[in-house]
Amino acid sequence: MRERAGYIMDYQTTDAVTAGVPVVVGNVVGIPNVTTEKGTEPVLLALATEGVFELTKDTGAIDQGAKVYLTAEKHIVATAEGNTYAGVAWSAAAEADTTVMVKINA
Repeated sequence: MRERAGYIMDYQTTDAVTAGVPVVVGNVVGIPNVTTEKGTEPVLLALATEGVFELTKDTGAIDQGAKVYLTAEKHIVATAEGNTYAGVAWSAAAEADTTVMVKINA
């Protein structure tokens, strides 16, 4: 039997990845801790799938505790339509704020 703690997901990619910028794998949001460039050989990354992270926010205010979503541009919004569920706003963010604390996959 193989067992893991479940808060780190192995992820292989040939795409460019930036540390701290969310990656979507299926319905799971992961946060990489390293930056990689686009390449021809796959790179194995560890994505954090639990925790609270400061993420880039799009325009609009977000209430603490609100469900939040990730846009195709990798920005957090409070609008579900056309976006990927990211988690819960761990803190409130005013319209002018550029980041928001998010508990991912909550």
